[in-house]
Amino acid sequence: VGVWRWPFDPVMPALGDMVTADRAAARLVGLVDGPLDLQVGAYRPMERAVVRVCDATGVVIYVKVLPPAQIDPLVDRHERLLAAGLPVPRVLAVDETEGWLAMAEMAGDTLRQRIKSGVGPWPTPREYCHLLERLRSVALEGSARSTRTSDALGHAAMLSVVAPEFAPRIDRLVEALGPAAERSRRRRATVHGDLHEAQLIVDDDQIVGLLDIDDAGVGDPLDDYATMLGHLRYRETTADDDDHRAGIGHYVDELAAAFRREMDALGVDESELALVTAGVLVGLATGPYRIQHPHWRRDVDRLLSCAERHVANATGASTRSMREVSASLHDHHTPVCEN
Repeated sequence: VGVWRWPFDPVMPALGDMVTADRAAARLVGLVDGPLDLQVGAYRPMERAVVRVCDATGVVIYVKVLPPAQIDPLVDRHERLLAAGLPVPRVLAVDETEGWLAMAEMAGDTLRQRIKSGVGPWPTPREYCHLLERLRSVALEGSARSTRTSDALGHAAMLSVVAPEFAPRIDRLVEALGPAAERSRRRRATVHGDLHEAQLIVDDDQIVGLLDIDDAGVGDPLDDYATMLGHLRYRETTADDDDHRAGIGHYVDELAAAFRREMDALGVDESELALVTAGVLVGLATGPYRIQHPHWRRDVDRLLSCAERHVANATGASTRSMREVSASLHDHHTPVCEN
């Protein structure tokens, strides 16, 4: 166990300065002016931090703090993606020694803001497909990324420990996802790596911004489609209002249908998308426990049910366990998840 006092992260030397207004101002001369208002938007110990910086004139920029060795590769990814027409943030300033870069603000709402509030419009399926098609056309250097189905096997092991009552169901999911994980490791293309609704800036029904490209690199191209679907299924499953839940469900059904049609271009059977989405849902099922949501066992149950339904749709399963899943969905009034 490593312990340190905020903000003295042992591998991100710039963090202390970038969350202290006067010291941040000294490093951002020419980009902002006057007293600064700083808000930490994200912090992953020893990995990254994001700080929203607003100056006295209302100018907003974002500073990302990383271990210094990661700065140059990240700037290279920004430049390559921008050159290919991807709507990623412009890099305004870089310090490779201290380990930070400043980025321009991207105007618009995140899709997560719109989904959670129920305010439309939301991007058309074709917007996602165009975005991912352009992303796959960019050559990015670096090691291969772990795939979602591979990660799901580790998440499943964690869930079996903290919630052993779900272990038999989790074992059945692992049995289906194990072969899918092997296949996913053989599919290679440029991927975002963590594409969900909070990573997209939208204007009307168009995607105008793509955020957080730290994990962009070579991986399974199905992961980006499945991560988006899995996160939206999570929003659907955990929505409190029936009308809101139905609206999200209709939207993700539309996306899933469009994404299945994209599988031909990737040379895979559409059932693979359902399996990878199930893997994403298993990973998301760890979230309620990790944040210690008061009803985390209920939410884990619902997310595992959704994952099971995707596996059933992919494999044509019609076993007693799948009938139990349907009964569970009905009992908990959760949406019926289609692949």
